[in-house]
Amino acid sequence: MTGKKIDIAVIDSGIWDEGVIRGKITAKIDFLARDHKDMAAWNKRSSCVHGTTCTKIIRSICPQAYFLDLTAMQPDGTTDISKLLEALDWCARHGVRLVHLSLGTINYFDIIPLKERISNLLDQNVIIVAAYHNQNIRTYPAAFPKVFGVRQDREGILKNGQFFVQEQTGYSHENSIVAHWWGEDGDQYSNSYAAPVITGYAAKVLCENKEAGFHTVLEFLKRNAVTGMKYQEKIECVIHKNVNRIDKNRNPAGKAENIEIPVIAGQGCRAEMTMLTDEFERKGFQVLLLQEKAADSRAIPIEYYGEAGRPLGQILDTVDFIYKPDIIFLDYISGKAYSMEEKREIDMLISRSHDVYTITAGGLQRTAQKAEEISSIICRYF
Repeated sequence: MTGKKIDIAVIDSGIWDEGVIRGKITAKIDFLARDHKDMAAWNKRSSCVHGTTCTKIIRSICPQAYFLDLTAMQPDGTTDISKLLEALDWCARHGVRLVHLSLGTINYFDIIPLKERISNLLDQNVIIVAAYHNQNIRTYPAAFPKVFGVRQDREGILKNGQFFVQEQTGYSHENSIVAHWWGEDGDQYSNSYAAPVITGYAAKVLCENKEAGFHTVLEFLKRNAVTGMKYQEKIECVIHKNVNRIDKNRNPAGKAENIEIPVIAGQGCRAEMTMLTDEFERKGFQVLLLQEKAADSRAIPIEYYGEAGRPLGQILDTVDFIYKPDIIFLDYISGKAYSMEEKREIDMLISRSHDVYTITAGGLQRTAQKAEEISSIICRYF
């Protein structure tokens, strides 16, 4: 970066060299190139609309911006975490000062490797701006400390290019930014198109002071934010119950449907639930293990999805939406009493007393003397 010019790494679906960004792309790195089977189809404008739109928004805020086009997202908006990590590693190696991410992950198992890369960049004084998932649930890197996490002003209380900092318990100011950028076609209400607003302002700060760091950018944003705003929508730990259980193609009336996969809870059976997870994975099933006070590296702590008392249905809706498992195991270590709502969500309960297992499902009850017998009971029942 020299003078008033700044190179911004845009990790996205690619940038099409047109309009206000023509001639402003200083490097192009495609981290998906080896995966492209039809390069002719890939090298079309339609394959990089998302990245191109984000780049134009940044440029509208900061006309001095130039771009490093780092392709790590498919045209449908999905990416593999390994591709994102590759792109972030490239930024660390090449001295990038500002990284824009209109993408992120809501997968619990991505957090540790992603945090390592983000921490490395932050240690190098890199400014990072990232969008939240469009469900406005906790997303990374947007929710990491010292990353500017951005959501869209869906209530329409701002104008294009404006933003404010929302106060929210459990989130720092930089993680709670709401910005406004609505396109003329009415199709830009997503968080992806709010984040570039903040990247644009961060770029302006860096154009004036190439040594500016996180605190300088944060103070600039606070000074220029709209104040006195009342905004209802917040960042959530879960997708609220029944939001994603509706399949309008099969269910035009929009009636909520239960998750059509087995939900099996174990009480005081930690070793057995781990054994069942292993066994069903060997059989080719996509298994999700939720543990109270997780001890298994393959498990997600139930507490990750919020405070005690969080409706189990909301947790199940969320993990079904994110992971699309074939079967969910709930591993409780406490002898808790289940509420009526929880009993409706659980298809089968496994408990142990005096080395005898009791398996309860609906109106049926079975017993087993050995843990190995439980899987056959599960298979017969479902």
